[in-house]
Amino acid sequence: MATKKRVRIGLTIIGIFLMAPIIGKITLSIQFNNEVKELFSHSKNISNKTFSYRQLVGLPEPVKRYFKHVVKEGQPYISYARLKHDGQFRIRIQ
Repeated sequence: MATKKRVRIGLTIIGIFLMAPIIGKITLSIQFNNEVKELFSHSKNISNKTFSYRQLVGLPEPVKRYFKHVVKEGQPYISYARLKHDGQFRIRIQ
């Protein structure tokens, strides 16, 4: 009888150790999603504003060329963007 009790206790401890990382990952995911929602709730809607080349006055020439290359006159602003990273970060510096 004592052996069954020890096995049951051992399996319970192993189960706790196996469940802890899963519960932690779920908790962090929920926390992350809540923080993202909070950040987006504070963003202002600026999509009704448009870009003009007049805004480039006073900027260095390389910056002006870049903006003239990637943004069109009258293009609406983007209120926010959400990006998803798929890959790995290189941690070790060589």
